[in-house]
Amino acid sequence: MTTAATTVAGLSAIDRVKALAPSRPDLIDAAFVAGIGSLAMLAFWKTFDSPLYLVAGVIGIVLGILIAHLANVLRQPAIVLAGLTVVAYFLLGGAIALREDSLGGILPTPAAVTGLSQLAVGGWKDLVTTLPPVDTTGPLVAIPYLLGLLSGTITFTVARRVRPAWVPLL
Repeated sequence: MTTAATTVAGLSAIDRVKALAPSRPDLIDAAFVAGIGSLAMLAFWKTFDSPLYLVAGVIGIVLGILIAHLANVLRQPAIVLAGLTVVAYFLLGGAIALREDSLGGILPTPAAVTGLSQLAVGGWKDLVTTLPPVDTTGPLVAIPYLLGLLSGTITFTVARRVRPAWVPLL
């Protein structure tokens, strides 16, 4: 029995791209996930000093959807999906939230990875205990990015892998 990953690997470059292209149901689910996730990000409206936090959150949502789509098309297990999500958080989180700790403001450094780890664990407490408005150019913008990344990945994965339509709404 062949898997989708080995089937895709045996195709020409053009056929590989076609195999990874989203179907119409994929696009519909992605649009709903992006829309609902963006609406949920509006809950931070009074917390941050400008709507730039929304950009970080939407980047996380879109990236999560892309990661979930790739894992679904290649029929990867949930552990691979989780690993890709963690890599995406650390790879782009420095450019989004910890630009001063990133190499050239883009590439993660050990200081950026450490900072992102601390934000993922204790950033919630810092966000809750800081008086609003929180600076959107500061490190706490990693929280909307992480929430968007997780919600995009989990919601799109559940929407595409579970049959009952009401389950992803939970």
